[in-house]
Amino acid sequence: TGESNPGAQNNAGSTALIWACVNNMSKVAVALIATGESNPGVQNKHADTALVWATNTNMLDVALALIDMGVSK
Repeated sequence: TGESNPGAQNNAGSTALIWACVNNMSKVAVALIATGESNPGVQNKHADTALVWATNTNMLDVALALIDMGVSK
């Protein structure tokens, strides 16, 4: 619809990218990163980032993509 907001945060501060990583959804995470609007450096209220979850769920391709972007902690 052209109305999506990939960088939107829920009440806990998590983005769609964080949730894709939490749920080990590599293809979704890569697609969100490719939008350029996924806010990969965002920390939720638990101080978790997409990179934290990508490494916790062994999503090496996503973790490397986030590191290459230089905006994730």
